[in-house]
Amino acid sequence: MKKAVAKTKAGKEQATLSEKRRKAGERTQFKPGQSGNPAGRPKGLLDFKTRLGFAITRYAEEFAAQHNTKHPKKQITPDDVDIMGDIFVQLINKARNGDLKAIDSLLDRTYGKATQPVELGGIQGNPLAEAQRKQAMAEVEAWERQWETLGVKSGNKKHGSDTVDKGAKAAGRK
Repeated sequence: MKKAVAKTKAGKEQATLSEKRRKAGERTQFKPGQSGNPAGRPKGLLDFKTRLGFAITRYAEEFAAQHNTKHPKKQITPDDVDIMGDIFVQLINKARNGDLKAIDSLLDRTYGKATQPVELGGIQGNPLAEAQRKQAMAEVEAWERQWETLGVKSGNKKHGSDTVDKGAKAAGRK
C-alpha cells in the first residue's frame, strides 16, 4: 500500500494529516488490560444515598439510646424512630412560616419541577440550518488553513467564490 504524503516547499515529503492522526492514535490508545482511569473511583466507595441511609440509621440508634436512658419505663427501638418523617415535618413547618426555599422544595417534590420553555434559535428559527452554516464555515476555514500551508494567500476574508476559485486553481483543482 502506498503511503499518502505531501511535499513541502523545500520538496521534503511530509505525512498527511490523516497519517499523523493515525500515528498519534497508536501512541495514545489504551493497551489491552490498561485502565482509562487508573486513579478513578475506589472500589467500595458508597454513593450519597447509601451514606445518607447509614447516617439516618445511626442517628435513629443514638436517639433511641438517649430516649431509653431518660425514660427507662418507655423503651423504644431505632425502628420506632421516624427520622424522615421528622425531616418532612420540619420542612412543612418552615413552609408554613413563609420560608420560600421550603415552599419551593415542597412544591417541587409534590408536583414536580415546573417545565421551562426552551427556544431554539438559528437562521429563521431553524437551529439545524444554523448548525449546518457553522459547519460549512468551519470547513471553509480549514480549507483556507490548508491553502496557506500550500502557499496560497486568501485575500478575501468574506469567503467569496473568487477566493475559492483562486485557491482551487493554485491547489491544482478545477
